[in-house]
Amino acid sequence: MYLPRFAFNEAFGDIQRFRLAIRALPFKVSDLTPADPYLKNKQNPPPFGFTVDGEAVKRLSRIACYATRQGKVNVERLGERRIEVRAPKAFPPGRTRMNCTLLEKNGRWRWLGMQYLVPKPQRN
Repeated sequence: MYLPRFAFNEAFGDIQRFRLAIRALPFKVSDLTPADPYLKNKQNPPPFGFTVDGEAVKRLSRIACYATRQGKVNVERLGERRIEVRAPKAFPPGRTRMNCTLLEKNGRWRWLGMQYLVPKPQRN
């Protein structure tokens, strides 16, 4: 029940970004982990993974994934359709994202993004 989200703000709000987003193709996946984006009492960074369905499987060698404030992160392909992504550092408290992109032959992008919420530590 998670809807994709494209950031549009001061840094990512120009007309070229808008055109890129509205031309994006679906990145059909299943078995998305973790299912809960709230990382309270969970592994941080989360073990982000998914199984790719549909036509994108043919070009998975070209997938790239990025974590907020960490840049490009390690992507491991397990079998023909499973992708596992590992960020090298824990996410800071607040909202953070993991995004994966795949450029198609026609110049359009497939995009998958997951937003996580890391709670602030409790003070005693």
